[in-house]
Amino acid sequence: MRRAFLGLSITLIASVAWADDEVSVRARVWQPRMGIDAGAVLQPVSLGEPGRWFLASRLSYGYQPLTLRLPERTPLVAHAGYLDLTGGVVLARFLSVGAHMPFAISDGRNVGGYLQPPTFALGDARLSIDSLFIDNKKGAASVGPGLGMRVTASFPTGDRASAFSDGAPIISSDVTFEYAAAVIVVQATIGYRARTEHRELRDYVQGKLAIGDDLPFSAGFLLKPHPIFPFLDQNDRHRFEFAIEGSVPARPTAPFADGSARIAPVSLVFGDRVALTSRWALHASIHVGLSDAIGSPPMLATIGIQWAPVRPDRDHDGVPDEIDECPELAEDHDGVADQDGCPEDDADDDGIPDQEDACPTTSGVESDKKNLNGCPQLSH
Repeated sequence: MRRAFLGLSITLIASVAWADDEVSVRARVWQPRMGIDAGAVLQPVSLGEPGRWFLASRLSYGYQPLTLRLPERTPLVAHAGYLDLTGGVVLARFLSVGAHMPFAISDGRNVGGYLQPPTFALGDARLSIDSLFIDNKKGAASVGPGLGMRVTASFPTGDRASAFSDGAPIISSDVTFEYAAAVIVVQATIGYRARTEHRELRDYVQGKLAIGDDLPFSAGFLLKPHPIFPFLDQNDRHRFEFAIEGSVPARPTAPFADGSARIAPVSLVFGDRVALTSRWALHASIHVGLSDAIGSPPMLATIGIQWAPVRPDRDHDGVPDEIDECPELAEDHDGVADQDGCPEDDADDDGIPDQEDACPTTSGVESDKKNLNGCPQLSH
């Protein structure tokens, strides 16, 4: 029999000799989102400007991400660090794609004769496709209901003998509903994750645990603090995130069957996204495990940086936000001061609308002659 690391919470039966089946299960359930404006868990359904793309890296630390259920909880991995590289591009207003490659390092140890996980390990690569069904983006802000869908595929590029690979392809899809009002966005996601190979783990307390398909979910809200608490965000750069994330088994283990709690991880997440410049953003989050389940460590902390080189244009007027003096009001492109990004009804403040003013940038007087209307009165 081949000895292998038995996934996440494979337990040892001291008085019974279990066969060492080769089993691989990912120790970290949380995965970074691959949207250009995504937070730690919540991702706006609006995908962004077509053609815009981004690259991001995120470092994270997990405390006791993998324990064995011996008579006492025994950490097989007491500390783990992760490097996640992500990227994506918006192909159209209703379609974007993303990619993710994880790396891990841990202090894995040998417990009860089981193989310790590698100190360095490659995780499973992922690809995602996001689609938009109901767009609630109104200019620079999101207002009202929005609806989106995501399909994700992971591939077993990682080491089967590690705690950082599922060992087989996984396909998942989920639907996200959100409602935006003023400075807050409320969001909920539910999905289905199908494993092409089911796993069987052995738990000292529960006996055999079948890990197969599950139902991932998340819910929470995004908050821009500046309008409510300006002292917390004087430059209007932060976006706070409060969410709960987890999953419940679907098959072959039923959602509320005996032992299902052991494979139903739930975490509470607090995050912040800071727009450093028009191109750079900083991400940070804290994840607190609420259950004694596989992949739900007591604490996971992340910090990351994102670069989106294409200059955003929130009001779609062709003037990039970084030089737009009115980033939420579209330029009227009437030939008068069209480079500042602000619409002008009467650029020279002479009381004559620009579209009727023959001299729109020089204050003048009314005239019955169209070619002189709004121009300075000629002296005789």
